Amino acid sequence: MTTVASMDSSLPVVAAADAAPLSPGQLRELYSLMAAVRYLDTSAVAWQRQGIIPGYAPELGQEAAQVGSAYALDTARDFAFPTYREMGVARTMGVDMVAYMSTHKATWHGGMYDPLASRLAPIQAVVAGSVLHAVGWAHGQTLSGGHGVALSYFGDGASSQGDVHEAMNFAAVMKAPVVFFIQNNGWAISVPTERQVAGGSVAARAAGYGIPGIQVDGNDVVAVHEATRNAFAHCRAGKGPAVVEAMTYRRGPHSTADDPGRYRSLDDERIDAGEDPLERLRKRLLAEGVADEAFFTAANQAARAEEEAIRTGIEALGPGPATRCSISSSRKPPPPLKTRPPVGARSQNMSESTTATLEARAATENQSVKLSMQQALNRALDEILSADPKTVVFGEDCGRLGGSSASPTDCRPSTENPGSLTRRSRNRASWGCQWAWPWPVSTPFRKCSSMASRIPPSTRSCARSPG
Repeated sequence: MTTVASMDSSLPVVAAADAAPLSPGQLRELYSLMAAVRYLDTSAVAWQRQGIIPGYAPELGQEAAQVGSAYALDTARDFAFPTYREMGVARTMGVDMVAYMSTHKATWHGGMYDPLASRLAPIQAVVAGSVLHAVGWAHGQTLSGGHGVALSYFGDGASSQGDVHEAMNFAAVMKAPVVFFIQNNGWAISVPTERQVAGGSVAARAAGYGIPGIQVDGNDVVAVHEATRNAFAHCRAGKGPAVVEAMTYRRGPHSTADDPGRYRSLDDERIDAGEDPLERLRKRLLAEGVADEAFFTAANQAARAEEEAIRTGIEALGPGPATRCSISSSRKPPPPLKTRPPVGARSQNMSESTTATLEARAATENQSVKLSMQQALNRALDEILSADPKTVVFGEDCGRLGGSSASPTDCRPSTENPGSLTRRSRNRASWGCQWAWPWPVSTPFRKCSSMASRIPPSTRSCARSPG
């Protein structure tokens, strides 16, 4: 495990491969971004108290970790996968902040920010959920021959979830281009890191997966950027995933519903938090002659003006969640499930378009069909695979044995066009596996015909092709 630091620390600095040092202009931009994030973050807490938004997860103290890491991402080809505490990442990536903060208002008015355009996946509230999404996207890049790298954000608390182990193991086996970026802020809500992370470090686990792990001073934006940039270079070289653990501190509550005074004291906060990330960068810029007081004054004024514009945009979205909820509750509720009309029948709770779709489907199929669960799964997978040629099916033994339920049967490995996602001729009951355990990682599978009800168990096979 390599530890990264910079400035006046005795720890070594790890420079990114083939990357020039940050220019004076870039250093000033990093400060401006951190100032904007700090001002918006503290204001968002006030918005919640004022009823502008119902809730928010502050990131006070984590500005360097978020800005420094996101600054290393190439929005032309990479993709970031956030949790519920990555406002700084969104701001650094240039996401529309009114659209982003509208998620916290719980009323989107047409939809939040565009993930595909911004390269920032939707906010993920499920702890460790975005880690799986990041690995899936990264492996998709490998299969499609893309050059993007996934940047997966999660915290020390999420690192104790089984999903993180599964994601890291899968990424290491498949050499998926993903950077696992952990913001170790010392607390999993009220539980300190030492009580829920064995060994106290997530990066130390990387060696067990055969991938590099880097621990960095998360309050130093330059060190964070260098470490993340180095991890991106590792992934782009086709060497598989990397782990970056930014050691920082959550200076505020877990969320606006949390009271940190119930589990830690103010003295503990002052001792454990370390130097303020913004003040740390400010001292560096002054010492190196990169910026003067006039610059910092202008940066803070710009941050204040930006926050006011975002707040105005949020308030213009319309009524708050409480008002909208009361309007919705005045409508007649749908009938209980047992008294609802049959599927396909017109209902007062169905829109015209939904009813028309159901009727059109019924007319096409001409009759209701009784299916076993296995047959229904085959049909559903058939429709999904037919609609999107990039769909991939994973599962233990799904290629050789048809999985535990023998649904994905008759899948044969093929040497034709390795990595291809092309589908053979359409068949109502056909589908297949692109990769399947326990075949070697390099062995591709072509999508192939399968119908569990028509193939006797004794004849279901996935014979391996020559070579």
